[in-house]
Amino acid sequence: MTSAVACIGVLITIPDPVGAQLSSWRRRFVEPTPAGVPAHITLLPPTLVPTDRLDEVERHLHDVVTRIGPFGVHLRGSGTFRPVSPVTFVQVATGIGPCELLEARVRSGPLARPLQYPYHPHVTVAQNVDPAVLDRVDADLARFDARFDVCSVDLYEARPAPGTTRTDAHVDGDGADARQVSGPWSLRTVFALSAQPDPVPARLPVSRRRPAVRPAERAAPSGA
Repeated sequence: MTSAVACIGVLITIPDPVGAQLSSWRRRFVEPTPAGVPAHITLLPPTLVPTDRLDEVERHLHDVVTRIGPFGVHLRGSGTFRPVSPVTFVQVATGIGPCELLEARVRSGPLARPLQYPYHPHVTVAQNVDPAVLDRVDADLARFDARFDVCSVDLYEARPAPGTTRTDAHVDGDGADARQVSGPWSLRTVFALSAQPDPVPARLPVSRRRPAVRPAERAAPSGA
């Protein structure tokens, strides 16, 4: 039954006033614009889970988030995933390591699932629009510069589309696309980062490192 399945996503919400500015760009240039989703850095893209495992998911996220302390993020400049994916984004210049650590820990246990592309923290501002529009947004945000502190992680939930059944949700989590989301998205739980975190490793394991490439050559994103 549809009621036995939930669609969730885990985000770092960009705080205002920076978030409001970037959300304005998203409303104009992201197609389709996910209703109820503010400007954000994705930690877990839309994922189908059985509703009777949501409590387990929340316990898992609480355990993950309370082991990592607040950190700063510097957003600077724009980039693109073309030609792999029609996306223009604002780049994360500082804070990549903590984002990658959070993503790896979030996407484990009851939320373990494969990704279509390697994880790359970013803020999507334009997607699935005319290439000329992507070019214009890229140019307009080339000098974008903002800083903020990450103090929490948000769990969002949306209704699955009619016809989505429990068999569509794997026990270990499965991806969802726009056709499986009825929307709108709503904030379910806010998890505060801990003031006494575990030590953050100086370097990620070799398997988690990304090669240094220009923005246009990077792999496509794992979530919008």
